[in-house]
Amino acid sequence: MINFIKNPFVFIGIIALSAALILATFSESTKTRVKNNKDLDRKKNVLLARYLADQDNPSLAKLANENDLQTIYEEQIEELIFNKDAVLIEDLPNNLSFSDLVWKEDSNAGAGKEGRMIYSFKNDDTEYLPLFKVKESGGFVIPISGKGLWSTIKGFIYVVPNEDRNMKEWDYSVQGISFYEHGETPGLGGEIDKYEVQARYLNKHVSFENNKTPEMTKTVSDDSYDLEYISGATITSDGLDTFIAYHILDRYKDILSKAN
Repeated sequence: MINFIKNPFVFIGIIALSAALILATFSESTKTRVKNNKDLDRKKNVLLARYLADQDNPSLAKLANENDLQTIYEEQIEELIFNKDAVLIEDLPNNLSFSDLVWKEDSNAGAGKEGRMIYSFKNDDTEYLPLFKVKESGGFVIPISGKGLWSTIKGFIYVVPNEDRNMKEWDYSVQGISFYEHGETPGLGGEIDKYEVQARYLNKHVSFENNKTPEMTKTVSDDSYDLEYISGATITSDGLDTFIAYHILDRYKDILSKAN
């Protein structure tokens, strides 16, 4: 055994193999931790959108704690997966779960869809649409993404159905919005992170019949849909208008229409 270890080539080989195994284990552990952190961040932002109109809710203060966040999320949110034909997938194949969905930016998106995310499972090209149902209200938190001035903006918008059948001029009202990733300019487009900007979306309407969603404008003429644009950030504001409209009036329209 001593002679075996004294052989420099064998010794180097053992060290190299050991190092490779350690690195492989560390790499896999890091990937798992990164994925878990991303999942937690998404869940937190789903809840931030859900509670935007309810800033005094004690649940907001608990979202910094991982265990509390998980508990509140499970109490408040039902995770749904639809296919591209707006059909709810009741049973996923191969024991897959919602958390196995891979979120990645669509590098081949066409005009008006730049920056959108595509959702699929590993080693499967089938595209799905994730949706988050708020159990208490029956509303939905929709993943949204698109181009701002400098970056792809990723976030969620929370819409609640209009249950007044005598007032069907609109179908949903916005009750929350949040953004979890972007590279917009601080003090300009980066203002989308601030409550004061996000709150402008509250109670704005969605109408499928009129093909209208909330829109940032320099002059607010229709309180049902218009909200003040972000000062000094016209391109970011226009980008928000474009990709919010795309996700609600195009990508998720059939799902939302059936649910309402």
